[in-house]
Amino acid sequence: MTDFIPFGITFIAGASYGFTTVLVGQPLDTIKTRMQGMPSTAKRSMMVVGKELFYREGVRGLYRGGLPLLLGGSLMRSAQFGVSGKARDVLRSSNLPQHMIWGMFDYQVVLAGLAGGLGRSVNREATVFMVGSRTIGTKKHA
Repeated sequence: MTDFIPFGITFIAGASYGFTTVLVGQPLDTIKTRMQGMPSTAKRSMMVVGKELFYREGVRGLYRGGLPLLLGGSLMRSAQFGVSGKARDVLRSSNLPQHMIWGMFDYQVVLAGLAGGLGRSVNREATVFMVGSRTIGTKKHA
């Protein structure tokens, strides 16, 4: 049970990172998309467009379409952090020699980071496949 706690903490940290990214970035992305998609807003500043959007649609308008990003981002980042943390722990507990790449980079950390990226990409591709399958299954073909 005690081995699970640090492992779980890395997953929670990753999920928090994914959550925070969407929490902070989604309103900015929504405003940018409005500015790109509506010619009437192209000449106005981001602050003006954001203020108008907030007054017209409230907080819900700023976070429109953000729930899938929130869930997906949290899931992908938790997999990335969790796999990276576990790989780092396994590499550190093994009898592999300590070595620095170019005198600056711990190769075990680099390998753990690569494992985390692989964990994230596998998770992402599975998510994209599931969303794509559901989308294709619901479309009516002509």
